[in-house]
Amino acid sequence: MWTAAPFVLVLRWAVPLARRGGSRSVALVAAWIVIVAAPFHGLFLWRRQDRREQSERLLELAQRRLSAVVQTGDELLWEMDALGNISYLSPIVRDYLGYRPEELLGQHVGVLLPERERERAMRLLTDSASRITGWTNEHFTFLTKAGRPRVLVSSGVTHVGSQGVVGFTGTVRRAEADWAEARRQQMRRDRVADVIERRAVQPVFQPIIDLATGAVVGAEALSRFPDEPEQDPEHWFNAAAAVGLGQALELLAVRASLEAARRLPPDIYVSINVSPATLRSADFLAHLQASPLPATRLVIEVTEHASVADYPALSSRIGELRARGLRLAVDDAGSGYASFQHILQLVPDYIKLDRTLVGGLDRDPARHALVSAVSAFARDAGFNAIAEGIETSSELDAVRVLGLAGAQGFYLGRPAPAEALSGTP
Repeated sequence: MWTAAPFVLVLRWAVPLARRGGSRSVALVAAWIVIVAAPFHGLFLWRRQDRREQSERLLELAQRRLSAVVQTGDELLWEMDALGNISYLSPIVRDYLGYRPEELLGQHVGVLLPERERERAMRLLTDSASRITGWTNEHFTFLTKAGRPRVLVSSGVTHVGSQGVVGFTGTVRRAEADWAEARRQQMRRDRVADVIERRAVQPVFQPIIDLATGAVVGAEALSRFPDEPEQDPEHWFNAAAAVGLGQALELLAVRASLEAARRLPPDIYVSINVSPATLRSADFLAHLQASPLPATRLVIEVTEHASVADYPALSSRIGELRARGLRLAVDDAGSGYASFQHILQLVPDYIKLDRTLVGGLDRDPARHALVSAVSAFARDAGFNAIAEGIETSSELDAVRVLGLAGAQGFYLGRPAPAEALSGTP
């Protein structure tokens, strides 16, 4: 409609003029305008519309590219107004400082800096505003949401409007040392995630001996990781915990151990190692419910190497498991995070004395006296004390004389697949 409008006006003027006897030249001019000029005018408008649509497509493409940079980039993008109030943060701020972007919008940048750094940052903003310059690779100590200091590298530019400086835009990135650590952390996470995805955990079982009869009465489930690089199990579990996959790896080991334990002799119990956090998880309970082993054959070993922040909650879950028939052992007693705190709080069925107490007790009077005291404590409290890490016949004789209920270690049997303990091929 708008393309033809000028020519409709020409005809409205020329036709009445020709009817009133006006000059033929006027009519010819009008006809020329309508017949000849109209297509050129239409072409001009079409090209202008095409350029507008092309500009809009380019703008949309640029916006998508910018969004991709913001969503996937390793640098934190930010904007502030002239006073230093935060107006934009890219989502990666959560990885850098532990905040969601919306938690900091409208806040002054000073809330992220200790006092000495806050003063330096304000001087930098003031100087940049007065000189209409920016800054590059300035190292600042920021504070994470948890209050921990973190050194980051900041760069920025100054924006000027009709009323002067209107704000600043820039990036924050990790210091080089942080980059290297981040890469190492990602490599660790990738290795652990690969093990979990492929279920590359091989369960093995170490026999537990009744010291009074010499019979095998139980077996502790342990994990082996056959993949390269070859590392001991403790390394794998520590690495998994460091990258946030500790519980996932533990649950995989529990599931694999419960499945393999079906091939053990039916008259022995099975000990499963679990951290306090995993013990309280719903997934762990689901694995127990799906296990073909009766609950009365299962012993849950809670390690002392992990702290417990909420003993009432942990005790409540243990109570649920005991109601199903499961028993409880405190592992690594005497070497862990809180010494005998687990024993006093959780009242287990078994106390497993760590190798650091048992090793050499046949030659060390101090160790001998300590294990003797623990054994007496266990008898008086109604616990069964088990010595771990027995490696010599002398150590075995010593713990037997001290009256411990059971023992395990390389001298009595190395960890092996379930078939080796059952005698099946």
